[in-house]
Amino acid sequence: MHLRLRQMFKNLVQLFRDFSQQQDVANSDDAGEHQRAKNPGLVHGSIPPRGMAHLNTRPRLGPFLLSCALSILGLLSPAELRAQFNGFVGLQTVAATVANGASCTGAAQKFITNQNIPNFKNLGQTSHLATATSTASQFQMEIDGIDNLGNAFRLSDLQLGTPTSANGGLVVSASGYMPNIQISVTCSVGSTFSVSYSGSFSPQPPNIAGALLSSVEKLPFQTAAANASSSTTFQTPSGNSSGTIIFQYSGAGPSGSSISAQCLTNTNINLSLYTFALTTSALPQLFNVSPSSCPFVTLSYTSGGASAVTYNLEYVFTAAGSTAPNITVTGGLQPAVTKNTETTSGANAALTVSIAAVASQRVHLVSFAVRASAAGAVCGVTVKDGVGGTVIWSSDANFVSSSTRSATWTIPLASSSGNGMDIVVSACGGALTSTLDVQASQL
Repeated sequence: MHLRLRQMFKNLVQLFRDFSQQQDVANSDDAGEHQRAKNPGLVHGSIPPRGMAHLNTRPRLGPFLLSCALSILGLLSPAELRAQFNGFVGLQTVAATVANGASCTGAAQKFITNQNIPNFKNLGQTSHLATATSTASQFQMEIDGIDNLGNAFRLSDLQLGTPTSANGGLVVSASGYMPNIQISVTCSVGSTFSVSYSGSFSPQPPNIAGALLSSVEKLPFQTAAANASSSTTFQTPSGNSSGTIIFQYSGAGPSGSSISAQCLTNTNINLSLYTFALTTSALPQLFNVSPSSCPFVTLSYTSGGASAVTYNLEYVFTAAGSTAPNITVTGGLQPAVTKNTETTSGANAALTVSIAAVASQRVHLVSFAVRASAAGAVCGVTVKDGVGGTVIWSSDANFVSSSTRSATWTIPLASSSGNGMDIVVSACGGALTSTLDVQASQL
C-alpha cells in the first residue's frame, strides 16, 4: 500500500512539473503578443524588454492543481500513521524471591537490592512489602532503607514470632524511597525460611490483615524452656504499653516464676515497670498492661527453677484507635471492700496474713510486696485458697531479699467462693524479720 502511494505521489509531482513547463512557455508567448500589440515595432519572436516578460495574463493553475492532488492523496492515505514501538511507558513494579528455603543462622541475615539477587532491584519504588514463611520457633523480620552513606534505617514495624493461626502470618510493609532497600531476617538455628518482596509506586496501604497482625502481636518466646530465664527488647508499635501479655506453660510449670515488661526510652532510661507473678498452671494466663509511654519494652521471663516443660509468651498491643478491655478488678481500680495491710514478723519467724472467709464472697489478691530486714534472707511466699487451705501460688525459696520484691495480678488472684485467703512468708533465718504489704479486696 505504501509503495503504491509513493508511486502515485511521484507521478503527481512529475505531472505538476510538466504542466508548469507548459504554462511557462504559454505565459512567455502571451507576454510577447501583449507587448507587440502595445508596441507594433516589435518583431514576432523578439524578446520583450526587461521587466515586461513577467507579465502574465493567464491565471497560474499549477499550485492549485498540486494542492488538489495532495488533498486527494491524503484522502487515499490510511488514517493511522505507524511509528516505531519502543514499549509501554509506566511506573514499573518489582517482584522477587529473596530467599527460598534458606537456613537460619541465629544472626541477622540481610538481603539488599542491586546485589545480584534476581529481580531484587530498586527502581525508585516507594511502597515495599515483604512476606515470609518459616519453621523457626523464634523469627523476626524487618524492612530497612539504606542511604547514600550506607547507613541502614528501619522503615517497617518489626515482625516478631511466627503465629500459627494466620495464613503465613509473616508480613511487614513500609513506605519511602531510599537508594537501597534491605530485608533483615533473624531466626533460630536449625530452621529454614523463605522471603518474597514486592515493590511499587502506589501509596502504602493501611495496616490490615497480616501487616496489622505483625504490628500489634509480638511472640518473642515460643516453645522456650521454662527452666531458663530469658528476655528481649523491641520497639513498640505505637510508643504505648497498652495491651495484654499472654503466657502459657505446656504442662505444670515451675513455681515462683514471673514475667515483667520494662518500658524504656531510646537511651535505655527506665520508664514504667510491670511485673506479674505466674502460677504453675498449664492454662493461659492473661495480664492486662495499662497505658503508659513506652517507646521500647524489655519483655522478660524469670524462671522459678528446674522444669522439663516449655512456654509461650506473647504481647498483644492495643491497636491504635481502640481501647483495652475492661477488667472489673484491677490494681488501679480496687473495689471499696479493701483488705490492705502491712505486717512485720518476729525474728526468724514465719509471717501469715489471713483474710477471713465471707459467705458467697471471694478474696481478690491484687498485689503484695515483701522485704527482709537485712541481706542473707532465705525465705519465700505462698498464697493459699482459704485460711490454712491449698496452695494456689508460690515463689522460689529465695524470693525475699533486703530489697522490696513484689507480685502483681491485674486480673486478681482469687480464692474460691466462700473461702478466705492466707499469704504466708516463711521464716527468713537468723535474726531476720520480714515485712509484707498486701493489697486485696473481698466481694
